[in-house]
Amino acid sequence: MKGLVRFLVGRPAVGSLLAALSRGRAAIFMLHRFTDRIDGPADAHNIDVLRERLAYLRRHGYDVIDLATLVHRLSEPAPRLYKTVVFTVDDGYRDFFDLAAPVFAEFGYPVTVFVATGFIDGDSWNWWDKVEYMLTHRPPPTATLTVGKEQVTVDLTEPLRQEHWHQYLCSKLKTISNNDKLAALADWAQVLDTMIPSRAPDDYSPMTWLQINQAAASGVKFGPHTVTHPILSQVDDADSASEILQSWARLQEACPDGAVPIFCYPNGDRGSFGDREIATIRDSGFMAAMAAEPGYADPSIVKSDPGAPFAIPRMSYSDDRAAFIQVVTGLERLKMAWRS
Repeated sequence: MKGLVRFLVGRPAVGSLLAALSRGRAAIFMLHRFTDRIDGPADAHNIDVLRERLAYLRRHGYDVIDLATLVHRLSEPAPRLYKTVVFTVDDGYRDFFDLAAPVFAEFGYPVTVFVATGFIDGDSWNWWDKVEYMLTHRPPPTATLTVGKEQVTVDLTEPLRQEHWHQYLCSKLKTISNNDKLAALADWAQVLDTMIPSRAPDDYSPMTWLQINQAAASGVKFGPHTVTHPILSQVDDADSASEILQSWARLQEACPDGAVPIFCYPNGDRGSFGDREIATIRDSGFMAAMAAEPGYADPSIVKSDPGAPFAIPRMSYSDDRAAFIQVVTGLERLKMAWRS
């Protein structure tokens, strides 16, 4: 069945017919890292493939719009949504500026980037990158690490094993409080005899504010993504509000021409934020907030609170052609309904 679906979505005529499924809703893509190498990082999107996907959207007449424009449309009595696609990028890595921004500009397609402002300022770097750094920079063959109340013996003798343990340990860190997470990282650095740099190394470096403003001048929009990228449900009330509000204040100060009042939750699943965060965002005048739960954006998400959607779903972007076409045509909606 999967093979049949992949074959069908690859046929131009079938893709055009399936596009009718997209009427009344929009596909919002979520991306993070980019590479121009065939053997680039596993979590990075190949920039040549991205160019091919944007070319596909242009050839087939898709309506690629700005995220803020979509939010406004969702509140209209009869939203103009047909073959509508939106692109968002999380975190603010430099590879967006170096690789992806020129490709979006080449097609004249808008994109919204959500930045963790402390990362951009150089005051912090992403905790999952720190885990990868410790596991791959001259680690011992094996080590016993403590995660919460659990002890795990990791085998770091091969790159594939390092990648496996990176994914496993990150999944465990997502289940504990932010303070315990920071304590675990400090403990692992000692066990692995690794000095974690205070600023992000080149492989994990963020954009600068100068680069952000240059991108904004070419039409890229930027939204806040907290200051230090904690999972908000794992911090106390004061820290949750501070992460949201300070990141927005810093973004407006540093990039006034490109800042949009749309927030993006770190991690983004429904367990990573709740009514507390939604109330802070709504009361602070944001127009919307983005989650990372899969789904299409349609007018139903604003019916309970017109004009103020605070958990808009997004689709993970895939380099796989069939998976991409399934999403933009709306076929993925049928698959999601079937699964549920």
